[in-house]
Amino acid sequence: MALFGSARDMSLFRSVNRELINRLIDTEVLLYKLNLESTDSNLYGEADRKSYYQPVRMNCLIARDSRTSTGDDYGIDTQRTATFAFFKPDLEDKNVVIQVGDILQWDGEYYEIDNQTNAQDYIAGKDPLTDLGVTTGERGSFGMDISVIVEAHATRMNAINIVPIRTGVNMNQAKKPRNL
Repeated sequence: MALFGSARDMSLFRSVNRELINRLIDTEVLLYKLNLESTDSNLYGEADRKSYYQPVRMNCLIARDSRTSTGDDYGIDTQRTATFAFFKPDLEDKNVVIQVGDILQWDGEYYEIDNQTNAQDYIAGKDPLTDLGVTTGERGSFGMDISVIVEAHATRMNAINIVPIRTGVNMNQAKKPRNL
């Protein structure tokens, strides 16, 4: 039987991390889940206009790379990538599963998730769901799966169909009376 990593130790670890991430660091992002039922796809399984569910507010840790720019005949294009780390027990409490293609909104930018990079981030080196506990008969009482880490790239707002960008109407002119 392991000396550290019991359910009581994991409860302490969970409460300390929740306080750290949710109350002290308090970096919030909006998570837009892709709605596959209302997204129309073409013959090749591609969608020009995707639709998303209402956003869910989540706390996480963020490592954002610096902006890079490339120029070609059409102008200058900027690119940025970021890594978002979510506390897995918070995701489980909100019943959220983060997948490739979901959108994260943070700091005025929208990031499309490209890759889920975490590979078994375990506390005490054990996952309670796969811990065999053969010798003690205490299966699932040690360790914890701690995080979900995703890599994302900044995407254009007009490509994701969340915020109306170009409607063809000048909003400042639309508010004025016609006789002015």
